[in-house]
Amino acid sequence: MKFRTAIGVGLIFSSFAFFGGGTLIIRDATDVQLRAERQIAATERQCLKLLNTLPNAKVTPVNGDVTVTIGKIIEPRKALTDATVAALMCPNKTLADVCLGDKCPGATDGEIALRLRFVKGK
Repeated sequence: MKFRTAIGVGLIFSSFAFFGGGTLIIRDATDVQLRAERQIAATERQCLKLLNTLPNAKVTPVNGDVTVTIGKIIEPRKALTDATVAALMCPNKTLADVCLGDKCPGATDGEIALRLRFVKGK
């Protein structure tokens, strides 16, 4: 066997190892991406579930954004605490809008209401 032929055969066999290694890397990268998508979906479900535990809360999800309206607020400072807790319940969302007062959507008969609007992303 000639020297060049032996080198060529050796390179062909070593390419199989590199091809196999590349396949394993692609498989692992795809697996990580699927796990991340599942985690994002689970976080979204947990966010909605936890927001519904706030007292007097009405949660309205629309296209990935969430609006939370809490009516009949007696103590506005406690409502701000509830807003902070709500922001912590949804780590994958950004608090885009906060309204606290008797002119906010969801306020009835001069009562104080809290309205929070969360949008996708960080």
